[in-house]
Amino acid sequence: MIPLGTDVVLRRRPWVTMALVFINVTVFAAFNALEHSSPEGYVRLLIELMLKPTEPQWLNFITYAFMHAGWLHLIGNMVVLWVMGAGVENRLGHAGFLAFYLCAGVLAGLAHMAVSFFPVLGASGAVAGVTGAYLVFFPVARVRMLFLFGFIGVFEVPAWWFVIIGVVKDVYFAVSGGGGNVAFVAHLGGYGAGIIVSVALLAGGLVERQTYDAFGVIQRFARRRQFRAEVAGAAGASAGSGARGDRWIGRPAMSEADGAALAEARAAISTAINDRRMDAAGAAYVQMLQRFKDAGKATTLNARSQLAIANHLFQSGSYESAAGAYQAYAEMYLDDRETPGVRVLLALISLRHLKDSKRAAMALEGLEIGLPGDAFFQLAADLRAELGKAQNT
Repeated sequence: MIPLGTDVVLRRRPWVTMALVFINVTVFAAFNALEHSSPEGYVRLLIELMLKPTEPQWLNFITYAFMHAGWLHLIGNMVVLWVMGAGVENRLGHAGFLAFYLCAGVLAGLAHMAVSFFPVLGASGAVAGVTGAYLVFFPVARVRMLFLFGFIGVFEVPAWWFVIIGVVKDVYFAVSGGGGNVAFVAHLGGYGAGIIVSVALLAGGLVERQTYDAFGVIQRFARRRQFRAEVAGAAGASAGSGARGDRWIGRPAMSEADGAALAEARAAISTAINDRRMDAAGAAYVQMLQRFKDAGKATTLNARSQLAIANHLFQSGSYESAAGAYQAYAEMYLDDRETPGVRVLLALISLRHLKDSKRAAMALEGLEIGLPGDAFFQLAADLRAELGKAQNT
């Protein structure tokens, strides 16, 4: 499995990541040339710079992480660093990311020293720290992977899946003793360092929390649990009052007649959308909201229909209704792939048409993952700039 890229939106060029890759490649090329020109000098320098648990030198905790045993070792580490490092650097800043990377390498080396007396070299521990941080900062991001298991194909997988697979593999080899002379415990030390340091940075407020980081995911999970409990309570109250116990999501208990009327209204909207009578569908949607304004999320349609209604209202100039429809979509379908783009459109309407800076800022907050293309990325950047000017004035 070879990572090719992610859907994380970069707000700044990852200069440190690029520099680290360049330094690692240059050091490897220099060692390779030295090995051919002066084998004895190569061995002497190799021993001098690698991390030796029996006689550790402080400088070696840095130098060992810029050396590699072969091309495959180097390429594997640099590909992961290139793909994952850019996003983490965007969250930590250039100086912060450099300090984090070096710290992860040091802690990975200490983890290796705790269990082995053999010398170690390679950037794997530091890169594992970067992937651990990526898991904390971007757990729901998508990673494009090249699979080479008897067939060749490119697939997208969640970032947490990619990182967890790596952790499980290293745990297995570390416990079983397999895997040759690879320092798997150093990898695990790097993962642990990356996760713990990143969580501490978020918890301490040193790094701004975002909608899609680990804290945001946990908060949404807690809200979903509370939401399901409220829905179950509402359904039970409705059943106890003699009604049929309607189970529209997010709706408080309502009478049997109101439940049937709401179901009929939703069905009429869906039929109009399927028949491509968008004017009729939009009018019916607005009427439904007015009639069942206390029904909560029960008035939110399925994802396809809700997005179609929102787009139609936007195109027809019904900006207030369109903003409400986009917001309902974003709140109901938090992890849907269309949601980042929907939030940009919500911010656009709120800022440029409704002059609602607060709503626009909330829509753009933490929007770093999954924007559908460069046009949306540029639009989000433009809206942030306009929002900054509006707040300054």
